[in-house]
Amino acid sequence: MYNLIDNSFTERDVADAVEDLFSEDGHIYLVAGYFNKSGYFQMKSSIKKFLERDKENKITVVVGTNPDQFSATIAYDLWDLDERGQVDLLKYEQKFVHTKHYVRDNNSPSVILGSANFTREGLQEHLELVSYYETNNKEDSIYQQHINWFENLVEQCEEVT
Repeated sequence: MYNLIDNSFTERDVADAVEDLFSEDGHIYLVAGYFNKSGYFQMKSSIKKFLERDKENKITVVVGTNPDQFSATIAYDLWDLDERGQVDLLKYEQKFVHTKHYVRDNNSPSVILGSANFTREGLQEHLELVSYYETNNKEDSIYQQHINWFENLVEQCEEVT
């Protein structure tokens, strides 16, 4: 399934699509140029339910290091939610992080790629456009490109401490 989703002209907004990632178990990868408190707290209940639902569920968040790209408040809150070692909070320092890319790795993988930062504005308020791709095949070549990209990115990151 492939859909374009925006915050103005489609039935669903980007926030709905991101919440869909957390509706199934698996490993969620998130990277956004701006990952701020407004977006995080909008998604926090979905994140919390995802982590509590299955001890095998995992989230990997990659953030940029510029002061306005990420907040320490989010880090502390994620660490508080991470009672079972399910959250990897990583930083990428080699270049400015500008991508907005969200992936669920499980038996029905999903990919969101587009212009929407992990902010309230990006998830719901601004005119943003993302591609939403879902498949029932972990071997799907489109999905494999996205998960391989994330795996390569993660190798280049360091843990946020």
